[in-house]
Amino acid sequence: MSSYPPPQTRLPQPKYPHKVLRTIWAVLRQIALGFLLLLIAVALLASLFDIALQLLRSNRASKVSDTIITFGTYVVVVVLGFAILASRAISGRSILSSIPKGYLPIGKSDVPKRAHELISNEYDRAAVIANISQPKGRQQEGWGRPGTEYENTHFRSAILSTVEIMDAICTPLLPDPSRPHSRPRAASSLSYLPSLLALHPSPVPEALTPLVELYEQHLARAKYGAREPDEKDHDEVVKIVAVLVGVLTEVQLSAVGQGRGNAALRQRLTQINAVSQRMAHQ
Repeated sequence: MSSYPPPQTRLPQPKYPHKVLRTIWAVLRQIALGFLLLLIAVALLASLFDIALQLLRSNRASKVSDTIITFGTYVVVVVLGFAILASRAISGRSILSSIPKGYLPIGKSDVPKRAHELISNEYDRAAVIANISQPKGRQQEGWGRPGTEYENTHFRSAILSTVEIMDAICTPLLPDPSRPHSRPRAASSLSYLPSLLALHPSPVPEALTPLVELYEQHLARAKYGAREPDEKDHDEVVKIVAVLVGVLTEVQLSAVGQGRGNAALRQRLTQINAVSQRMAHQ
């Protein structure tokens, strides 16, 4: 059997990699500082003990006053020491409270050099990630792109809104425009254009049949399709509507010129112009 080498154990990374590891000199320095503080404390206590013994063995008449002065001096020193500690603590708290909460001590003068480099690298990394995660297209499906002429335009609603214009211009060309129930739409159609094509004779030129069928397909996709229309679909519908409106307007004007239903046709043309202007401002 082949023997595999034991897995190499990696030492755990330090929790704060920017902190310098404690060297032997740092340990010796802390030991020396602690020993110095201990020596000062022992010297103070030894001097206090020696003074107390001298006062007890003294035969002077001012023994009591000397004792009061000696111990009073130590008490004053202790009180002053605690007062200095309290004042420094209070001043430190006031200084910290005066620092704005939004201030982050990450400058070169606030943290060690390695810590500053680590923080700077992390900030750069976060900035790159935030830049990459930003949306590039800035376009919602079915809506016009910001900063263009189609801004705030919902293509599905805009395409379906053209039915009102087409119905307004097709209604006077139907057999009996004064009776709405006598002009039903053709089966599976969304406008009156297929109804005009079904008439014999039809007021719509036969050459416009492909445009009418294409227009109906766009309407069906806009109303029932799962895919949102885009700028291309919208522009194509606008061009088709412009051609159909132009041709049907000429047909209506020719009918007006022949004296057939002048008042009704002129009224419908006025309504068509009003609807067209309203749709243009939407």
